[in-house]
Amino acid sequence: MRFLSDGSIDPINKQKVIKDKNMRRIFCEIAANGDASRASIARKLKFTPSTVSLLVDEMIGQRLILESSVIDMGAIGRKPMQVSVNPAGMKIPVLSFQKEGLRYTLVDCALNTIESRFERYAEAKNAPAADDYRIMETGEIMEMIRRLLDRSLIYDNWDSTPVLCITMPGTFDWEKETFSSTVTNQRGSTKFVHEVRKMLRNLPVLVGECTRMRGYAEYLANSGADRDTLFIEIGEGIGSSIFLNGKCFEGATGLAGEIGHITVNPFGPKCLCGNRGCLEKYAGINVLLEQARRAKGEDITWDALCADYRRKDETIVQIIREAARYILASISNMICALNVRKVIIGGDAVKLGDGFIEEILSLEQELGYRKGLGKVTIRFAQLDKESEVAGIARLYQNQYHRYAR
Repeated sequence: MRFLSDGSIDPINKQKVIKDKNMRRIFCEIAANGDASRASIARKLKFTPSTVSLLVDEMIGQRLILESSVIDMGAIGRKPMQVSVNPAGMKIPVLSFQKEGLRYTLVDCALNTIESRFERYAEAKNAPAADDYRIMETGEIMEMIRRLLDRSLIYDNWDSTPVLCITMPGTFDWEKETFSSTVTNQRGSTKFVHEVRKMLRNLPVLVGECTRMRGYAEYLANSGADRDTLFIEIGEGIGSSIFLNGKCFEGATGLAGEIGHITVNPFGPKCLCGNRGCLEKYAGINVLLEQARRAKGEDITWDALCADYRRKDETIVQIIREAARYILASISNMICALNVRKVIIGGDAVKLGDGFIEEILSLEQELGYRKGLGKVTIRFAQLDKESEVAGIARLYQNQYHRYAR
């Protein structure tokens, strides 16, 4: 991910940087817990009550948080006021590149959806081969974005819009400003991020990968989540988000977590990424559907396959069991490298039901790094695919928004 800011805070001004960091921590605490008192925030963050009161008052003045009901603690004296996120405090627009098109969503400060629009990609003039990328020119992308934003409320809320967030599948090359994906079968064109910024008066932009943003939302949704967690999303592609010591780990060039391109068979089929025998080629849902079609001699949808699996159809069970072996082997490799304590599986695999998790756990006895796997919790995600919007919006609030003025 990357944040292109307007440089509103001078990093040399250490006092202002510290103040901004403290305000951000306070906002995060309030957002994570719904309502909180100033005293509880001070205890949790180990700030002095006067520091919390001063910074809370400043954020109330900015309309980012508001005072709500009084907390009755049963004690004598002045009852403490609760503070909560003020939905009107900021508006965050999110552009999400998806398989069939581009979605625009506007959320408020509390991450409630204000409006959402979707536009399909135009049909390619020259349809690409199955193993090639669809080319999306800068002009094509910009026209789609312009049409979506011109019909939106973003310009009516300009004074309270501090950022534009963009999510996309696959990888992003920041030197060329292009993105490529084996899921959407497309390759973005040059410099469109800068073109979007120019269109939006040089508004700060936060760009993040879809799976990483959904993983971040899932991580935050679990109040008891381990600080060392691996989120795996299984769909047409397979990706992951890595959280180490409570922070999202991206690696040197942002490619950390490409579990779908871990080699599970060095002599396997070639992937669009250039590698051979990638996990996606053995456990992606398109691959599983093709296996089911060949085995059953008829067309089948993913929903129908999942229903057959839950009914314990022998043919489908065997297909999913083999996929589970490859997935567990990849999880084991990740655990050997990262030593995480929790694995969350999301995406289309959730529709398989609890039996799929049980399948993976049962295989631990015959393969995988037992010393590491034996201490790892594996379970399904709780949020749906649309959580990438909440994930990137909350990431902006938690790590990049300038609270100090």
